[in-house]
Amino acid sequence: CFVFNILPFLTFFNFGIEGKDAAILWPIIVNRWEHSLLHNQIVIRQKINFVKSISQHKLKWFNPRYGLMCMSNLLLYGIYGEFCQIRPSHLALPYTKSLFEECWNIFNNELNYTMSTRFRTDISVFHFLMREWSFMKGNFSPLNVFKHNKYTDIASDDVKNICKYITGSKYKQLVINDGENCNLPKTEFENRLSKIINAFEKKFLEKSSFEK
Repeated sequence: CFVFNILPFLTFFNFGIEGKDAAILWPIIVNRWEHSLLHNQIVIRQKINFVKSISQHKLKWFNPRYGLMCMSNLLLYGIYGEFCQIRPSHLALPYTKSLFEECWNIFNNELNYTMSTRFRTDISVFHFLMREWSFMKGNFSPLNVFKHNKYTDIASDDVKNICKYITGSKYKQLVINDGENCNLPKTEFENRLSKIINAFEKKFLEKSSFEK
């Protein structure tokens, strides 16, 4: 995730120290990536009722700040109910130390197991566990975080568009993922990567203090 603008404290938190985020529902799709996300939900739902939690915090889940995603939340919740999961975000997230401490106490076994394994397994959990737990507890402030930020994939997106996102000033954060299913030939991948690096060099003419 690359940051292109100054992001003050209030970008991520309100004055009540609640994290600003978008609780967006997704239908459950079982594949390698989604299975890992689904396991997060299985672990969480052993501690809290998914449907009941959403109904207790309706204004945070069905909020006009989400735009059209508010309508999709209403439809998915109405049709699928508990057979939904939460849309992940690769953007910078409003985590706090207290949230991690709370989750580590509640999900101690799951988190310790994940930390003990070198590679991800079917019963590992993501750091999204903390984010999704805060949603279930209603400890967040609704904000459409996808509006001024952009997610891209180096394999599936047009590299020209990615370069435009870099050199332009439209987005505050830009995610460039290399993709779990990146099947590009090595030469093509390196060609796209070279164009992206050149775009960054045009955007930032001087090296940062970390690079000097």
